[in-house]
Amino acid sequence: TRRGDPDGAPPPAPKPPVVAVLPLLVDDDDPELARMAVVLAEDLTTRLARLPGLEVVARTSAVAVAQEKLDAAAMATRLGAGLLVEGSMRREANAAIAINLRVIEGRSGTQRGSAQVQASADRLWQAENQIVEQLAARLLPHGTPVQATVYSSRSREANAALFRGRALLSSASAPADLEGARKAFAEALAIDPGFAPAQAAVCRAGLKAFLQVRNPAEFRAAQLACDQAAALDPDG
Repeated sequence: TRRGDPDGAPPPAPKPPVVAVLPLLVDDDDPELARMAVVLAEDLTTRLARLPGLEVVARTSAVAVAQEKLDAAAMATRLGAGLLVEGSMRREANAAIAINLRVIEGRSGTQRGSAQVQASADRLWQAENQIVEQLAARLLPHGTPVQATVYSSRSREANAALFRGRALLSSASAPADLEGARKAFAEALAIDPGFAPAQAAVCRAGLKAFLQVRNPAEFRAAQLACDQAAALDPDG
């Protein structure tokens, strides 16, 4: 019991830390890397939110506040976050992509920890797993389990195709980007027909196509892909 509490009530459980994943910085003249950075930040937000003992700020809110160019303390206050995850992606001379992240204390602006990894473009889906594990080790007690990734195929090629397609779909402002994304998802499914996340990505691409052209056939195809994804992974 809590000392001095006449009712003998247990102390309230501590509030979980609130984390905001900020957009990753990339060179302005590298749109391909910028698309990859969007996917990585989205995945980090989703996967950290699944860790027990963490609350994570919605991606849209983090992006909106980051665009205001505030300092760390001001951003943390606006987002209601005690911790910020910020960082960058850049291409190295050996063609590898370096990912460097920092965990920042929102109130003081001091660095609490970091995560670094290098990977080729077709292995960024693997690098994501390493980053999540490193961040979890810095944010939560040792041994906290890390949830499974969407890149769950046994085929490396299928996982790489899914990541490539999601990067193209993250912007898809040009018809060629949307078509490239759909081809990448089809490639992933040709390699691994039971790859539910790739089927779900086909669904999202179809819905995006429908919103662009308002073709009912696109909506029906997207709905079919969504149903197929649900059948492959009812708990997904």
